[in-house]
Amino acid sequence: MWDDPDDPRFRVFSIDSSSGPGNADYDEWPILDGAPVDPEGRPLQVGARTTWSCFHDGVPERHTNFAGNTAPLELQIRQLSHAYGGMTGPLSRAILVRWDVENRSPHTVEEAFIGVWMDGDLGDSSDDLAGSNPTLGMSFVRNAGPDEIYGEVPPVVAVAVLRGPSGGQDAYAAVDYEILRGPATALESYNLLRGLSRFGDAQIDSATGLPTRFWHSGDPVAGEGWIDETGGDKRTLLSVGPFDLSTGAHESLDAVLIIETGPEGDEAQQRLKAAVGLVRALSAKEVFPLPREWAVQAVPSVSSCPESDSAVFIYGSSRFPV
Repeated sequence: MWDDPDDPRFRVFSIDSSSGPGNADYDEWPILDGAPVDPEGRPLQVGARTTWSCFHDGVPERHTNFAGNTAPLELQIRQLSHAYGGMTGPLSRAILVRWDVENRSPHTVEEAFIGVWMDGDLGDSSDDLAGSNPTLGMSFVRNAGPDEIYGEVPPVVAVAVLRGPSGGQDAYAAVDYEILRGPATALESYNLLRGLSRFGDAQIDSATGLPTRFWHSGDPVAGEGWIDETGGDKRTLLSVGPFDLSTGAHESLDAVLIIETGPEGDEAQQRLKAAVGLVRALSAKEVFPLPREWAVQAVPSVSSCPESDSAVFIYGSSRFPV
């Protein structure tokens, strides 16, 4: 079912605005593996640089990560990323990503979530703080104060949903944890995707006393709400779902990874909110990243992509294959 992962065609393909015939990645653009093309049938090039790759989870012996050590779900993922250059403003500091997920198993994956996991590591990773913004469908990492690498005013980095499997921009949950308190089993990973504690308990917003799926969703600039105040090596997990994925079906997620800086104080955090809001507004109008009809390549895929060494996504299902 799965092709040889050592085949040289299985790599990250990268083209830019100057690429054309004679460029190896342009000439070998893997259309039959599902790589997208423009209306003229040429490799799809968006922005200043475009990268494309595909991977799957179909080899049982490669499932060694304790946080996801299940039998394969047999999902294949095609990843398209692009960035813009030669401009100012938020798009100059953003990477836009589309993941197309195909179910190549003989069973329906039920109650599935797609999670975008981020290890922010802003300079010195031991003093990071995490947060979320449910209105913007965003998880972010900021610094607890001055950083030995970035100096007095460190940047802020975020990942936000642009368009999910339902076609909307809503995230389902946004959680965070310190490195030594992360998921230790597949079920714990699935609980986090659902906005619960890794043990399956509802997370309580310390500011409201109410259950929430969005952790540390307070405003760190205004000092209001539930705010992360303990620096550490933080990870964030932003999820969309739940949905069922039948055999042969596709779903996709568009997201943006963006970093912002500011000359002083909390300006980076304020700029981040404005930047993510702008990118989401443009995406909602389909200005970019791509028209929805390009989510699945028009040329049928006749091959399989290689097993991935590390997951960009964590995939959860209410029924773990055994």
